[in-house]
Amino acid sequence: MTEHIELHDSTLAGLEWRGEDLVVILDPAYVHRSPVRPGIDSATGWLKTAHIVITRPHIHGSEPSFPWELAGGAIREATKVFDNVFPVPFQHQGPIRAVFEGSDGRSLTVSGESLSASFTGAGQFLEFTPFADL
Repeated sequence: MTEHIELHDSTLAGLEWRGEDLVVILDPAYVHRSPVRPGIDSATGWLKTAHIVITRPHIHGSEPSFPWELAGGAIREATKVFDNVFPVPFQHQGPIRAVFEGSDGRSLTVSGESLSASFTGAGQFLEFTPFADL
């Protein structure tokens, strides 16, 4: 099974500093769980808490009021862009940029030296879809 966070339909619950790292907390994150191919295979939708850790971050934009409903976003590494959806667990060493777009029309961009994303806890089943609509 693969799991992918869809930024659209997720909520940015807060930002937390851990030393030189910034933890972006999605609670809940909307998660697609599918056998192999997200967006093609049948999937289930879950609500989970996710932590996105960015090392030595630079924040661009103003910090939103939390909780902040997301309308989309992207994770950009040197050679690849994950538009709105990215796999978890996720690990990238090297320059990275995470863009979070709020449903209020504002955006927050965090660039840094590396990014990792993981879930905390089991999550809550939400729905079954005959195919993932990403």
